[in-house]
Amino acid sequence: AYPISPENGVDPNQPKALLPVPDPVVIAAVQQSWQLVKKQADVMLLIDTSGSMRDEDKIGQAIEAAKVFLEDQAGKNNVGLMRFSSDVEVLVPLGALESNRDTILAALDRIEARGNTSLYDAVVAAVQKLQATSDPERIQAIVLLSDGQDTSSQANLNQAVRVIQEARNSRAPILVIPVAYGRDADINALNAIGRASDTKVQSGDPENIKKLLDVIGSYF
Repeated sequence: AYPISPENGVDPNQPKALLPVPDPVVIAAVQQSWQLVKKQADVMLLIDTSGSMRDEDKIGQAIEAAKVFLEDQAGKNNVGLMRFSSDVEVLVPLGALESNRDTILAALDRIEARGNTSLYDAVVAAVQKLQATSDPERIQAIVLLSDGQDTSSQANLNQAVRVIQEARNSRAPILVIPVAYGRDADINALNAIGRASDTKVQSGDPENIKKLLDVIGSYF
């Protein structure tokens, strides 16, 4: 341990003025007020339901992460749900979570993993869906849950990246947060998708779900 001294960059005579610890009621009020001033978000959950997601129960892990995410979100945030395999489908349109939470949970319970993987088409479609409801006063985000192995898109990776970058440079930028599942996840593709909006790929490890939620939440 280093001594507290000016030589070590510390003034032993400071601080001279000590502020009292706020009352617990005051601390609670500040925490609640933060939720009021914090920017609210429009979040699209985009889940890979292709056949490869059956391996290692990746689909089960992704669904569980989505459910925990919903529990963690403020009711004033708008949340929607999309799935993709050989095709791309909106399961629950973007809406206030306080009114559509149960609808999203029920849709998650009906999901089955089958078909090919139109990852790049799905990313493009999700960006376009958010752009249709863009509000510069709200944070726009896509949480992408996938193993990243595209097999059937009409669009390619470069096109998906370009769409994200164009949205990133618009009046209402869109964050795309990739969450990778499985040992065989295409990390290169998911990294490229994340970099396009200055985010990073996160691990979908079920043992790490709390940290995952904290990281996702730090973006909005």
